[in-house]
Amino acid sequence: MKPGIMAVVACAGATFTASAVAADCRLADTVPLRMYVTKPDDLFLPLAEPLAVPSYRLGEALTVKAGDIVLSRKVAMVGKLARFDADVAYRSRMPFSTDYTLKGGVDYPLLAISTTTRLHAIALKVSNGNDDYVFVDGNGALCEKPMVYEHWHEYLTYRAGRYTAAPELAAHQLSTEPAAVEAGADGDTILVDHIDAAAVDFSLRRTVHGKMGEAQKFSFDIHSKEVALGGYTLRLDAATPDSLTLAVVGEPALP
Repeated sequence: MKPGIMAVVACAGATFTASAVAADCRLADTVPLRMYVTKPDDLFLPLAEPLAVPSYRLGEALTVKAGDIVLSRKVAMVGKLARFDADVAYRSRMPFSTDYTLKGGVDYPLLAISTTTRLHAIALKVSNGNDDYVFVDGNGALCEKPMVYEHWHEYLTYRAGRYTAAPELAAHQLSTEPAAVEAGADGDTILVDHIDAAAVDFSLRRTVHGKMGEAQKFSFDIHSKEVALGGYTLRLDAATPDSLTLAVVGEPALP
């Protein structure tokens, strides 16, 4: 685990009124910026990181037959997280503002802020090529300003307008430990569907945010030396009409 990952006591969030901005959320004072100078690494320190628990060891051979599980890999965020009970729309009425949606039931990794211990930041993926950040106070209530890191200009700035949340839900602030990853639902499973003299068929199921996706199907020549599926690389060492000896030699990067 990287330095800065901290264990915290889980605490329930509370509702808030958007018209009454908490003192902690006066961001110009609590999270001041130096225009054209301040960058994300100057302000933010991750308090959570992804951790994988695989069923395999890279390069270690195993023999499987049709119906067997080739591999499973559980993946989860470990550290300090924020979770909303329902989808929250976070937007400003000003023109040219950006609408954000914080998904209910999703665990958002929290970021510590170098200038204050009373707030945390959440990094959101957006489609404009920038990194966007929203802020929550000690009760999990969203502050009135988001921040954007403009890659083109290479600086951080606050978005114009005053943002409000609908519904006015605050996040639960939680912590997860490494031991909880294996018990979680998220991750990948690869099975052998069929083996014959000509081909071997695999299926991959991927679970994200507790929802299992459709099975992805793959078929390869039985004489292949290496095959790639879903970000994994399998080395095929030996095959018979009813079994296959293989090893996992590559895996997807953690999110």
